[in-house]
Amino acid sequence: MGSLIKHAKKIKKACIGIATGVTVATMMIPPIVLSQMIMMDQEDKCSSEATGSIDVSSDGTVEENKKAIWNYFKASGYSDEATAGIMGNMYAESGFKPGASEIGGAGYGLVQWTTQGYKTALKNYAAQQGKETSDLKLQLDFLCIQQLPTFKWSVRGTTYFKDTEELKKSNSVTKVTEAFMNCFERCNTSYVSCTVERRSQYSMKVYNQFRGQSADADSASTGISGRILWVGDSRTVGMQSAITEGKNKWICSVGKGYNWLVNTAISKVNKELKDTDTIVVNLGVNDLNNYEKYVTKLNSLADSDWKKAKSIVVMSVNPVDEAKCAGTYVVKNSQIEKFNTYLKKNLRKKIVYVDTYTSLLGNIQTNDGLHYTSTTYKTIYDMIRDTHTGSSTDSACESEGSGGILTAEGVMIDFDSKYYTYSADINEGNPNVCAVNKPQWWPYGAACTNQSITGKFNKMICSSYASGRYWDVNYHDSPYPLPTNWDQKLTVDHVAPGSGKYSKDINNPIPKSIVSITSSSGGTMHVAFIEGVDVDGSVVISECNANRNEPKYGFRCQKWKSVKEWAERTLGAGTRLNGFYGK
Repeated sequence: MGSLIKHAKKIKKACIGIATGVTVATMMIPPIVLSQMIMMDQEDKCSSEATGSIDVSSDGTVEENKKAIWNYFKASGYSDEATAGIMGNMYAESGFKPGASEIGGAGYGLVQWTTQGYKTALKNYAAQQGKETSDLKLQLDFLCIQQLPTFKWSVRGTTYFKDTEELKKSNSVTKVTEAFMNCFERCNTSYVSCTVERRSQYSMKVYNQFRGQSADADSASTGISGRILWVGDSRTVGMQSAITEGKNKWICSVGKGYNWLVNTAISKVNKELKDTDTIVVNLGVNDLNNYEKYVTKLNSLADSDWKKAKSIVVMSVNPVDEAKCAGTYVVKNSQIEKFNTYLKKNLRKKIVYVDTYTSLLGNIQTNDGLHYTSTTYKTIYDMIRDTHTGSSTDSACESEGSGGILTAEGVMIDFDSKYYTYSADINEGNPNVCAVNKPQWWPYGAACTNQSITGKFNKMICSSYASGRYWDVNYHDSPYPLPTNWDQKLTVDHVAPGSGKYSKDINNPIPKSIVSITSSSGGTMHVAFIEGVDVDGSVVISECNANRNEPKYGFRCQKWKSVKEWAERTLGAGTRLNGFYGK
């Protein structure tokens, strides 16, 4: 992914028994003595193939490295989910490049080994094997044979796995991602790339690309190999200057935006377009208020003029250096994020949205704050070339699909956002989490407000999650649309709150709606959110239902054959539907 994706802003792995001159107070993993690390039995717990027959041949490109790494872990006995969870962290650390060096020289390699002890151990191990430290297989052997077999997957009182053997068998991409990030990488979570949500997104992309493939599979996507028609502004012009090879056609001009797209670029693309071409759109930074127009036009093009393209890719507007932009370009990253959020949520699923913004934020090289150096442009180019365009995996859940494509994979919820956190101001938070006029049955009483402020209450109860998710999906960046008594109306009164759609037809659920159910005895009630409904009647439902002391969110997103199946699996046979409430 280029030399930028090094993520220098890290607090790295625990000490291994030697002084490094740096102490990190939060590192609680028991130290591994250097001699133990180097002398561990090379057959211990990892497959014996790890030192011999596993094919990790690669031409050095990111995509080939990815396939080789996947093959290695699968041949070593790791589940698809465990492999993806580890690889999502590798992407964030090094972009799958074994020779990656952290800015400033601290971290090195696939997982950015940082402390001097780790780097010395790696160097000594390479000398023993007669290989360079940058050798891909050497680094995988070092990680799998020397480090992981006896690694402790506990940190700050939380135990993710009792040992690596348990991790290897895990069926949770997110849990492995979180365990590897918190226990092994120990990265500083104040940075964008060091959050479970971001790294899980990376892991899910790997999982969606390779899942089900054995170690010797050769059918994985190799990214975009054909010709790309690049449609963009001055940033695309800059990329054109930086890229001297590859199959590319550049349709770009300085200072352009939506009007140029409509009046000039579309016709130029149409004259060039072949059914083997991929169209990549890189516009928006010059007219960030036109996000609705862009989405409407691009969605229309996907069904008309550009329908025959092999794929259509829309790139996120990439970040600026606001300090350098000041006085020259009036562009803020907050504006860019709003633009990107709208595109990501509203582009058709047949259009592949690529979030390059997140990886680049804080890691760009720029002279004027807006335009990039050749190094950064090459990094962006590599990201796009490496994109798997078979389907879009950036969206939370797929919405209405066709032929069973609806999935629950990749659902990421930012529980600290305003949609799931209490505030009496409807523009700043979710008033329904702790509405003041709740009926007597409303649980937790006065503790609600205080615990919501500390980010705890949203982990406790289904209705605060469902209302927040409903707001997030249907009314993003709008004042809260639901009345404060919406949950009583649905769950207790069994009537439609507000002025939205309401239905009690269990065989025809409303997409992007709140679903309310009551147990057959009437003693238990529950609400959740329907992410999407497929043509075969299957549904994807997300929900939270944790107790007061639950350290996690109690979050679940799963595909069900029907709402009835979900309801009865949740509250038992005979569960009654109170209704669906949608926009």
